[in-house]
Amino acid sequence: MNYVGIGGEPGEGRYFVLRVAEKEALVAEATFESNGCIVITAVGQWLCQFILGRKVSLLTQLDSNDLRVLYGTVPEGKEYALFLPAEALKNLKPL
Repeated sequence: MNYVGIGGEPGEGRYFVLRVAEKEALVAEATFESNGCIVITAVGQWLCQFILGRKVSLLTQLDSNDLRVLYGTVPEGKEYALFLPAEALKNLKPL
């Protein structure tokens, strides 16, 4: 993996770690790690598929509102399932 982005703080509650492999400026592979519920797991699985083939440089521009529009709504009280992945995208940095 060439990039990593973190939302939240691992070891300090909920978190979302996104790892991305880039090939020719496009996402070739994406994985995530989270200690969250099934909602954030579903969002993470969707996100890893959604970003495949997209420019890494554009991913940092997505925010939680964009994810809400693209993914859809999440149950009340589970908004972190969109916020943490969006934070990880915004924090995506090369290794």
